[in-house]
Amino acid sequence: MTTSDMKKSFRCGVILFILASTLLLVSSCGVVRMHRPVLQQGNLITQSMVDELKPGMTKEQVEFVLGKPVHLNTFNVDRWDYIYTLEDREGNLSRKHLSVVFEDDKLAEIGGDFKPQEPSESEGEAEEIGNDQPVELE
Repeated sequence: MTTSDMKKSFRCGVILFILASTLLLVSSCGVVRMHRPVLQQGNLITQSMVDELKPGMTKEQVEFVLGKPVHLNTFNVDRWDYIYTLEDREGNLSRKHLSVVFEDDKLAEIGGDFKPQEPSESEGEAEEIGNDQPVELE
């Protein structure tokens, strides 16, 4: 190899190193965005599902309507907590929570971000509310 060939090889190596370094720097700065999936975790609960809950329902009936809760309280088997989180592609996190409480294995209270609506109200677009206070069922 001649001296001029070695200089050309060295220049190509330096140029490749600079290009690779620039590409790494640009990608780490967020200019080139990676795909971020939408992350859903927990039980998806809708207002229409909550509207189906009636006082005195058994645990099996509530489980049929809402599904099995992801979080079971081992110290209080009469309280079921349904938690749902959603993180969108921009990193915004939303969280919904529903608690159902049983007395003598019958549905007694509903609390959290949902409350049952009257049948006339639930015919239209159901609206979610942010109420963390338990609702006494009649």
